[in-house]
Amino acid sequence: MKKYLCGAWIGLVACMVILFSTVSCLAQDAARVTEETELKQACMAAAVTAIQTEISRHEKWLAFRNQQGDSQGVKELEDSLALLRADLEKYRHMDVAAYVLPEKVVTPAWVENLAAEDTLLHIDMMTKSGPFYHLAGVTGGDYTVLQVNTRYNMTFYRVYPRSYWNMNSDYIYVAAAEK
Repeated sequence: MKKYLCGAWIGLVACMVILFSTVSCLAQDAARVTEETELKQACMAAAVTAIQTEISRHEKWLAFRNQQGDSQGVKELEDSLALLRADLEKYRHMDVAAYVLPEKVVTPAWVENLAAEDTLLHIDMMTKSGPFYHLAGVTGGDYTVLQVNTRYNMTFYRVYPRSYWNMNSDYIYVAAAEK
């Protein structure tokens, strides 16, 4: 009988260990899913900000082209604006689960001016031809965490391309900045 109770006790302990391990793994998976969902939401919000910034820039260019009487330039800008407005609606109504995170970039980076929306982020090996990265979002929404001329090991995501002639230029979401 004692042998039977000891075996049952060991079996019960083993089942409890397995149960707690499973619950722990499920909790870790849920936390990972929540983190990824939050990151996707932040990147989507940054993409909306980027598109709104692009729309504003294109509207200014359009007004200038209209002033100049440049009908070809006006047509091209109107077409670009239509695409931007369609993208804006797409991102505003997109389900988070459908959003695919862009490639994560980890690199030393800094800002040379007070950080704000559309501020240029500097990276090593940046030339006059780019790549150019413009802020469209930062973790916590507080751009002031990026101090002027302070190098960070930065993690960011390219959330939307920036129209800048034919040079490599993107709007980004900064997910982490460590000194």
